[in-house]
Amino acid sequence: MHSSFIAGPSRVLSQDSTALGAWADLKITFIYDASEAPLRKRFVPLDDPTCMPENLMPLSEAMIVDRETKGIKNMVMYLDPKKSEGIARNVYPALQMPPLAPAVLDIRGCGFEPHIFSSRVGQTIRLTNSDDYGHNPNFVFFANGLESRMHPPGHSINIDLKLSEKAPTPIHCSIHPWMRAYVLVFDHPYSGISDEKGVLKIEKLPARKPITFKIWHESMERSIAQVQMEFKPKQWPKGIVEWTLEPGLNDFGIVKIKPDQFKP
Repeated sequence: MHSSFIAGPSRVLSQDSTALGAWADLKITFIYDASEAPLRKRFVPLDDPTCMPENLMPLSEAMIVDRETKGIKNMVMYLDPKKSEGIARNVYPALQMPPLAPAVLDIRGCGFEPHIFSSRVGQTIRLTNSDDYGHNPNFVFFANGLESRMHPPGHSINIDLKLSEKAPTPIHCSIHPWMRAYVLVFDHPYSGISDEKGVLKIEKLPARKPITFKIWHESMERSIAQVQMEFKPKQWPKGIVEWTLEPGLNDFGIVKIKPDQFKP
């Protein structure tokens, strides 16, 4: 049974909450629950001087924790596709159409920038290779079909998105196997990615209606199922949680996640 939570005293209504009507903003901060932030792993050097000068390989982006705040970067939250179809159809008027500007993914220094990003059905991904050497990026879509093509230096292509994906889509380079990224492709705007301090925001959600979210991280051990919230342990079975939001800003505060919820 999924947990249900109505924002309490920590919820702060915006001054124009009357104008907002039945729309709600969500804010949550993910913290790594340990005394020390994990060290980022450096990839094993490869004999590839065309890609990495002096064989200096980049740091892994699979687990990034701020050393001061312990905020977890790249935590992802999105509507559960199986249980939130009604919510996905009830979109804030100004957000109903996908952005006209493309979602930009750049290849730079033998890595993808950004590491995790979102896009909308009907939007375009603009993929650019800013390196001086070729790459072969593979988009492992389930619904949109596999996108794989050689990408020469300085080249840009557009990838059209016609269908929603059920989960984050991995992207990797078959030439340089350490290169990895993820893209969220949904037919609604209701997803969020935490920043370098662990803060995640989703705006203009329907208020006063139960909403089921999925919580995901690329280094999770199966799913983020056990957390600490409001100084109490909480169970999020299979990384799923159901919340009902009130109009205005719903600040859920700090959610602490222990290291055993992630891969070693």
